[in-house]
Amino acid sequence: MWSPSLFSHALLNFILYYFMLIFFSKAAEARNSSVPALFVFGDSTVDSGNNNYIRTISKSNFPPYGKDFPGKIATGRFCNGRLVPDFLVSYAGIKDYVPPYLDPTLSLDELKTGVCFASAGTGFDSLTAQISDGVITIQKQLKYFKEYKSRMEVYIGKEKTRSLINKAVFLISAGTNDFILNYFGPPIRSKTYTIYSYQEFVLQLFQQFLQGLINMGARKIAVVGLPPLGCVPAVITLKSNHPFDRRGCIDSLSAVARDYNRLLVNRLTAVQSNGVMIKYIDAYKPLVDMVTNPQQFGFEKVGYGCCGSGLIELSILCNELSPSVISFPEQLEHFKSYRAKLEAAIGKNRTMEIVKNALFLVSAGTNDFVVNYFTVPIRRNNYTISEYTSFILQEARQVFQGLVDQGATRIGVVGLPPMGCLPIELQPSGSRIAYVDIFGPLEEMTLGNTYDFEEVSKGCCGTGMLEASYMCNSKSVVCEDVNEYVFWDAIHPTEKTYFLLFQEFRPLIDSLVKE
Repeated sequence: MWSPSLFSHALLNFILYYFMLIFFSKAAEARNSSVPALFVFGDSTVDSGNNNYIRTISKSNFPPYGKDFPGKIATGRFCNGRLVPDFLVSYAGIKDYVPPYLDPTLSLDELKTGVCFASAGTGFDSLTAQISDGVITIQKQLKYFKEYKSRMEVYIGKEKTRSLINKAVFLISAGTNDFILNYFGPPIRSKTYTIYSYQEFVLQLFQQFLQGLINMGARKIAVVGLPPLGCVPAVITLKSNHPFDRRGCIDSLSAVARDYNRLLVNRLTAVQSNGVMIKYIDAYKPLVDMVTNPQQFGFEKVGYGCCGSGLIELSILCNELSPSVISFPEQLEHFKSYRAKLEAAIGKNRTMEIVKNALFLVSAGTNDFVVNYFTVPIRRNNYTISEYTSFILQEARQVFQGLVDQGATRIGVVGLPPMGCLPIELQPSGSRIAYVDIFGPLEEMTLGNTYDFEEVSKGCCGTGMLEASYMCNSKSVVCEDVNEYVFWDAIHPTEKTYFLLFQEFRPLIDSLVKE
């Protein structure tokens, strides 16, 4: 659940430091392999790529993830680089990285020195894994470790396997998703449990998991507590009353983490036994310190993630296209830059003539409603649909005025029906702004009355009901005859549809182009 900037790095750096103090009293001892292996369990904070090998959309094996990993490889880690376990095994002199257990190419040496069983999106509550599109439950991770133990007993014998596990370090980092994705997400657990009873429920599941590891020989265990939930960028975006202008941690949610951590420490004390060392790692306080005093730690951004807008993106929403999503103000700045370059090349007068006689086409507005207003409950919390429409129109006015200020006199606007209500005062003297109606022709196509289409309610790519962008990819099944479909994916029209729309638009385009 982490954005790939402050939270990933802050968490791993702190845990690394604390972990060293706990298990490696001297660097020399660590590098002499006093700890032979590291075994990792949990969620996306420690998953090194197991989700690559299961059917789920909760993946990160594509750019820009891994952009700072050696070789710039997107390994499936939910980070721009390495995770805490990678730093730990490197520090201990064991190996450079902790590989995912499900990697079928693992050698015996890799298995002997530790693997990762974690799965991004999971939690101690099995329902959390279901909500995250069938990722590996914590209970299944325990079964995988049991399977690992059996494999090692075959490879190196029971006694050596027992010794390996007894001396190894076990790292557990989970629980965040149980609250963010589960309890505060779909109204299932929240209808059955109070927040306090759900905390107890999760802790009971954690204790069962912990006992399972101990029963299989784990003797050195580190348990990471919950971070300040209310400081996670995506949580601020979805839950804050001011997600844009006054972004800040939501203390009511962070209080849930504080209470859980207090109960967790009590549980760990209760299960301590002779020969078993269990340490609690506080991820809460240092992250709060970093958020409240970012400059002290060398951070500049604390309310946003690094990927995309930094407000909501993770997994498939943080992809190779994320850094290049350009807002309208930025597009206008790019045009200003283009004009300056053109003036330098051919002079101001010729540039003014080109801009004056050029046709400007503006096509936007759909995403404001489909992707924004009707999907993420941010604008809906602050605007009625009528108010939001007025807000979008005001933004559109600024865009058009910006183009006019730069010399545009012929502007075609493709948009939603409300965009056709642009006030006449937007038309400066000497300018032509034409509304290009996409609603009417597209409605005719989907009703099947006029145009020759067979499928009007589904896209050609995949199931046609949800896929778009990353979800429509090289592995998707594509329809046999794309010309029978109005839509290519679940949002965007096919080439045939675009051509038919162009034919509908052509008279308007002609009216703009002709003198």
